Amino acid sequence: MTGTQTRHSAELSKKIKILNKDIPVVWGGIHPSLLPEQCLGESYIDYLVLSEGELSMAELVEKMVSGGDFSGVLGIGYKQAGKIIINGNRPFIEKLDDFRLDFSLLDLEKFISPLKNFKRTIAYKASRGCPFNCSFCYNNAFNQNKWRVWSVDAVVEDINWLKKEYKIDAVKFYDDNFFVNKNRAFEILERINLPSHLEIRIDTIDEDLARKLKEFKVLTC
Repeated sequence: MTGTQTRHSAELSKKIKILNKDIPVVWGGIHPSLLPEQCLGESYIDYLVLSEGELSMAELVEKMVSGGDFSGVLGIGYKQAGKIIINGNRPFIEKLDDFRLDFSLLDLEKFISPLKNFKRTIAYKASRGCPFNCSFCYNNAFNQNKWRVWSVDAVVEDINWLKKEYKIDAVKFYDDNFFVNKNRAFEILERINLPSHLEIRIDTIDEDLARKLKEFKVLTC
C-alpha cells in the first residue's frame, strides 16, 4: 500500500542492494501497480509484479533462473539497458479456488492478534475487488471494478480449519466489500459461526441488515 508500508519496503530494498547489488529486488502490490514508472525509476527496484501476482511472479522467476526473455511475461515491469518497460496486463484469475492459501507454509501464530474483546483474531480475504466506482479507491485501476470470490465452501473450510488448528475466536475479513452479495455473506457468517470484523458500504445498510449484523456479532467499519 502507499504509505508506511512503502517506506519500509524502500528502506529494506536499499539495505539489500548495499549488501549485494546483484540480488534482484521485486516489488508487487497496490503502490507499484498504480505507479510503476515511478517505482522502476528507483535504483533499488529491479522488477515489478502488477496487480495479481500468482502467475506473473512464477513466470518472472522462471525467466530469471533460465535467463530467458521477459518480454512475453504479462503483468510485470522491468528495466532493460536503462529503459523502463511495462508489459501488458495479465487477465484476471477467473477461478480463485484454484489458488487457495497453503497455511502449512506459514507460522500462523505470528499472524494471530487481539481485536477488541477477542484474543485470537486472524485476517482473511474471501473475495477480491469491488464493483463500485469510488473515485478515491485503488480498485478502479487494480481490480478494474471487478468482484471475484472464493467459493463459500472454500472459505468455510479454511476458517473451520483455523478454528480447529489455531483456536481462533474471531475473523477480520479484509475484503474490499464483503457484502456485494448479501446472501453469500450471511451464508459464510452463519457457517463459520465466529464473531467477525468487516467493512460495509453505509448506503447498503437497512434495518434488516443491521439486525442480522447484530445477530451474527459483526463488527463493521
